[in-house]
Amino acid sequence: MSADAAGPTPDATTGAIYDIGYRGHEGVRVGRGARLASLFTHTFRGAFGLGRMGRAKIAPILLLAALCVPALVMVAVVSFVNLHALPVDYEFFSINLQVLHTIWLGVLAPFAVSRDLRFRVTTLYFSRPIERLDYLWAKYAATVCALLVMLVLPTLVLFFGALLAKLDVSDEVGDLVPVLVLVLLLSLVLGAIGLFVASLAPRRGMGIAAIVAVLLVLSGAQAIVVSIGRQTGDASLELFGGAISPYALVERLTSGLFDRSLGGTGTPPTAPETLIFALVYLALVGGLLALLARRYRKVSVL
Repeated sequence: MSADAAGPTPDATTGAIYDIGYRGHEGVRVGRGARLASLFTHTFRGAFGLGRMGRAKIAPILLLAALCVPALVMVAVVSFVNLHALPVDYEFFSINLQVLHTIWLGVLAPFAVSRDLRFRVTTLYFSRPIERLDYLWAKYAATVCALLVMLVLPTLVLFFGALLAKLDVSDEVGDLVPVLVLVLLLSLVLGAIGLFVASLAPRRGMGIAAIVAVLLVLSGAQAIVVSIGRQTGDASLELFGGAISPYALVERLTSGLFDRSLGGTGTPPTAPETLIFALVYLALVGGLLALLARRYRKVSVL
């Protein structure tokens, strides 16, 4: 058989092009702000189980119910019994229900960062045009906002219930404003504590246990120191022992800022004492965020 009859001989210098369906991006390329907003929205919605499996919604729903149902009951009592004052102060839901806040932080912070570290999702984030600090700021902002929702909502339910009961508006607003500041300060410090501890424990279960343990130990140590100061008559030890726990620290700081007793703290701190609490607070939040940034500088992109 001749060479012509056998067909053309394959040429090693030629090749074939296959269309496998990839297309170039023809839309608008978003900037840094849009990337931050997208990461913030994803974390904030996911904290409440939105866009996730049904079981992820159980904890937020139960905690919201545990905080808001008592507020609704109090509103109903004030409205139907015609009381001239609320049965509890607005700071009740911010100070007296610390266990529920601690549980919520334990659920929230590991979701925000632990899974990304464990499954190396940060490798994908940091291989794209997103800075590590941008990632942290978006996660921190989403965590703080999720904490604010859980802490502010029952207080606002109580406030609007007081308005429906036709209590004095100026008095209620004057009582509400310090509590809103307290809740904001508390969310900022709890968010920093939660994210830092969660970043050290990639497994979610370990992160939850570590966060709850840290806050419970600090609260217990604060209670012991304050009790010793009270029994020995050492007023300074009793006052500044509150700086051990973030809850007591924020409580004393807010009491000093507004010159009013919150949560049974007794006499509000003086101006110099308030300044000390403010410096401790700034050092705590700033130090935790700095440690968190240092932690993420060590996260590999490979």
